[in-house]
Amino acid sequence: MLRILAGLDGRDPHEVRDVLVEALADAGTSMPSRSDAVKIAYVDMARCCLAGEASERWLVWVIEQLVIEEDDPEEMLAPPLGALHGLHDEWEGGWGRTEAELIAAVRAACTEQVALDADV
Repeated sequence: MLRILAGLDGRDPHEVRDVLVEALADAGTSMPSRSDAVKIAYVDMARCCLAGEASERWLVWVIEQLVIEEDDPEEMLAPPLGALHGLHDEWEGGWGRTEAELIAAVRAACTEQVALDADV
């Protein structure tokens, strides 16, 4: 199944999902729970931001998109990164905090997200 998964182009997400569970089982692992998957993604995004591989503004935009596209976004709203939801409006609208303050808030949330992962 890993070979089949590797050969998929990813344009059809249903096709990928159909093969993914079996491919993970072949690799000796399992599909993470939805909550764990969000935590894993948030830690990775936080690390990328702190390493300068992704901007703070991009990270806020991605969180906004995840929350908007999800029918039940409860896990996506979990702090620290989930608490950044809504910051996109402040950033784009030019009201509220300065850009430097927004960047600092995002970086603080990223630092906290990574620290939470280290505690596990």
